[in-house]
Amino acid sequence: MTSKKRNLRDRIKEQTKNLGSSNYTPVRKERSTLMPEDMPKTGPGAMGAYAHARAKVEELQKDAQNQRTVLLSSIDPNPWARSPAPPDEAPEAQGHPQDAPRAQPEAIVVRISPDTAERFQIVQGERRWRHLQALQVVEVDVFVGEFTDVHMFMLARGARLV
Repeated sequence: MTSKKRNLRDRIKEQTKNLGSSNYTPVRKERSTLMPEDMPKTGPGAMGAYAHARAKVEELQKDAQNQRTVLLSSIDPNPWARSPAPPDEAPEAQGHPQDAPRAQPEAIVVRISPDTAERFQIVQGERRWRHLQALQVVEVDVFVGEFTDVHMFMLARGARLV
């Protein structure tokens, strides 16, 4: 039986001796531009980043000095947020956000836009922001804080990832 294996091995060697070494070089794909460059690369790292971002939002909301009144039109959605709700889920039929059965409605948390200091990006509260837009509210109270792109990504997508 060993002679058959050896013969098979010898035959394969004989048939493949002219192939030479492989020149295959794997193509290194660039990371997606849809994610921040310093995004955690592991599940535990992503969970830690999400927990840190949530804690930062909660800490920001405890201090009333971080609250400002801004024009609703000066707020942009989170660039990493999913697409908006379809039109059949129109907020007009839901009434005013203050009438919601929750004891405390979700606050809108923003960061100053990296592009221009006159605009803001939503960190948390995009549904409330869209609801207020549908009601044609002009000004809104928001919490303004400093958040990185990783914080923004994790808060927009992290709840679904963790």
